Amino acid sequence: CSMLMAQANRLLLRSHRLHKALSSPTFLNSSIPNVLCRSTVPTFGVGLSAARTFGLAPNVVRYMSAVPSPNPAKSKMDPVPESMKNSMMVSSFKEEMKRRQRVSTTYFDFPVSEFSGEERGTISLAAAVFKMPHRTDILQRVVCWQRAKARVICRQSKTRAMVSGGGKKPWKQKGTGRARAGSIRSPLWRHGGKAHGPVQRSFEIKCQKKVRRLALRTALSARLAEGRLVIWDSDALPEHRTSLLKDVTSKWGWSDALVITGPMVHKNLALASRNLHWFDVLPCIGSNVMSILKRRQLVLTRDAVEYLHKFLLRL
Repeated sequence: CSMLMAQANRLLLRSHRLHKALSSPTFLNSSIPNVLCRSTVPTFGVGLSAARTFGLAPNVVRYMSAVPSPNPAKSKMDPVPESMKNSMMVSSFKEEMKRRQRVSTTYFDFPVSEFSGEERGTISLAAAVFKMPHRTDILQRVVCWQRAKARVICRQSKTRAMVSGGGKKPWKQKGTGRARAGSIRSPLWRHGGKAHGPVQRSFEIKCQKKVRRLALRTALSARLAEGRLVIWDSDALPEHRTSLLKDVTSKWGWSDALVITGPMVHKNLALASRNLHWFDVLPCIGSNVMSILKRRQLVLTRDAVEYLHKFLLRL
């Protein structure tokens, strides 16, 4: 319906411009109206040739033919309505759908802290992202989807076509008294190929994007409801020492944690955390449900919150 309405607005605006052009004195004094119009008297009706010239559909031509022509000497055309101008500013149908499908939400303030624990103001969080009801079924669906998508077969077996050798028939078909055989690499033979062994294949199951976004919002809301969500002002660690990061986590009392940063992880934080098996660091584009549920503590930065709002405030 939105696409049809946008097309109708474009056609109406085009007909408005055509009406204005046909009503101009320059056009009326020329010989073109005798060719385009259905009668010698200048009217608003135009033929199909004019429709093709100006890119109009036949139904718009019939609509224009039924409307009487105003007198250009006594009246002027009304300006284009502002609502029509605004609708024409939409560049594409997809942008209009994205604008209409944004989740309506309210915002609340949440404290922002430094590495040392000192507060550095507040940040506005969307209730549609961080205060969703708990949905264990949605979390279970997305976790199963992630595990199935990450599943691979480490070692692929060889079939009889992959095993080296076996191109020659071992003995003739009849006359030897032995069982017939066509290749020494048959699955029945020793050193032969595997008949129905494991092969590389995909274990992925389907999961809709809106379900994945709902699961991520549910996981974030669960960490906030449990009191295990902290927002840092930045991920710029002063030094790239693991002992410094351990002191920071001990001050906060964390035994395991996940830090979601901006688009790029700070170099010092990446170097300091790679020796800690209980401390994970992810860029915001790698946010996922399994990583959040795996660690008891969740830490976000300002850049990560901005990215999550932009990505998750959609249906």
